[in-house]
Amino acid sequence: MSVNITRPEPTLGLRHIALFVVNFEQCESFYTQLLGMEVEWRPDENNVYLTSGNDNLALHR
Repeated sequence: MSVNITRPEPTLGLRHIALFVVNFEQCESFYTQLLGMEVEWRPDENNVYLTSGNDNLALHR
């Protein structure tokens, strides 16, 4: 008996992801300075929401 597994279509984006991080400022710098994401919203000093235009990333301390 053989099993035929097909590969799924590639992902076109993540749309939204949330990460709880220890090095908050370093992570924000990585995503904004290296990957070019922009700050969309910063509700307080422990949370920031970044966007690339299509995908959104929430960083939480």
